[in-house]
Amino acid sequence: GIKPLTPAGLTEIRATYGGLEIGLAVFFLYCTVSAPAITLGLGALMTVFGGFAAGRVVGMVTSGSADALQLKILAVEVVGAIIAAVLLYAASRGVPGVMAEAEASVLSAQ
Repeated sequence: GIKPLTPAGLTEIRATYGGLEIGLAVFFLYCTVSAPAITLGLGALMTVFGGFAAGRVVGMVTSGSADALQLKILAVEVVGAIIAAVLLYAASRGVPGVMAEAEASVLSAQ
């Protein structure tokens, strides 16, 4: 696992692995309020998962840390990015049902 070497290191881990996730969760909850916000959220989700996957690949290659856990997490990140990209593409092309389902769930929650 990751071990902080100093109190500042512990703060950095808390900010990165706690604060970032909380901030993203709040943002993605906001993105459920309307169809345009859902599209924004899908683009952000694709970018976030893609960025995590790219960073993980670079880390595994440069440090030789491609163990089973890292590969499983990478698979989740890649699949998440692909799903978000497919949904975003479908929404942009007006594929029937993609945004209609999202809009219906948003309207029923209001």
